[in-house]
Amino acid sequence: MKKKHPNEFVIFDQFLLEDCKNKGKTTLAKDSGTVNIDCICYRHGPFYQLKQKIRKEAIELTKYHLRQNNQKAYEVKDEDLEKLIKKKESRLRQKYWKMILKFGVIHGLGLSWLGI
Repeated sequence: MKKKHPNEFVIFDQFLLEDCKNKGKTTLAKDSGTVNIDCICYRHGPFYQLKQKIRKEAIELTKYHLRQNNQKAYEVKDEDLEKLIKKKESRLRQKYWKMILKFGVIHGLGLSWLGI
């Protein structure tokens, strides 16, 4: 019997940034509809969410790059995939540096309620 290759989703899921492990410690505020999290880890901040967004977009660009070159994700080594993702991630940071700076200033000043 021929061995099946892993799915593309399974391969790229290992490169996503992890969420908080303490999901059982969340409470919903009744009035505002927001989530108050009792955990103090760094994964709840707005900068971590921005990092996740950039990483997901870098993974999508890597998938597109592999499709253009007619390669399968299981044919490429994990180390090479990680290098490709890091390269695409650094290019995205260079492309969106103004957005990242604006995001940092707004959240640093405490004006995150503006939603810009």
